[in-house]
Parts: sequence; C-alpha cells; structure tokens
Amino acid sequence: MCSGPTEFKPNRFSCACSQSLEVLDISYNKLGGPLPEAFAAMGSLRELLLDVNQLSGTLPEVSV
Repeated sequence: MCSGPTEFKPNRFSCACSQSLEVLDISYNKLGGPLPEAFAAMGSLRELLLDVNQLSGTLPEVSV
C-alpha cells in the first residue's frame, strides 16, 4: 500500500465517458501532481471534487 501521494493519470478515462461525465469525485485519494489539461476538454463536466489530495499547479483553462 502506498502511503504518499499517487501521481494522477487521467488518461485512463475513455473518450466516451469523459464527454458525458457531469460529476467527478476524486476526493480523498492522495493524488499528487498537477491537474491535467484533459479536464478542460470534458465539456459536460459540471462538478469536480478534489478535496484532500495533494494536487499542485494551476487549474486548466476552461472555455464556456
């Protein structure tokens, strides 16, 4: 079991899933590193819950 932060690898989401996903809760997962730009392309995503992780950097630019 890993006790430190786990590198976040969002490329495991399929394209079909990411286009219809409205809520993504990845809270309490000990994720670390920057939040990937891939989230900006998730057009239907309305709520992204990231509580209690160790993410760094800035949020990707989202066009509305």
